[in-house]
Amino acid sequence: MTGLMARRLTIENTLSWKRLEMLRDANDGEGPLAEPLRALRGRLDLTNVGLMGHSRGGRGVAWQAADIRAADLPRGVRLRAAVPLDPADLAVTAHDLDARMLAQPVCTPG
Repeated sequence: MTGLMARRLTIENTLSWKRLEMLRDANDGEGPLAEPLRALRGRLDLTNVGLMGHSRGGRGVAWQAADIRAADLPRGVRLRAAVPLDPADLAVTAHDLDARMLAQPVCTPG
């Protein structure tokens, strides 16, 4: 993986986790989304989160779901599913993704 691709995936990963933090805070009645999302307060189960992405987003989802990034998840969030749809350039090394993710099926249109 090139340095540019790794940097891009790291940035996208950080943004995804920040969004989950904001949803968690709104669910707790805190943060900038608390008022706009007040109807969701206390209704979100962030211990059962799934990610889905297509093409480059599919590769990003697979990258984010790797065990080596589990410690990066926001407090109170548990990733339970990842669905990479037709991921772009999934030819990666074990250094990029853990072995468990490399063995997972991928949804690719027939």
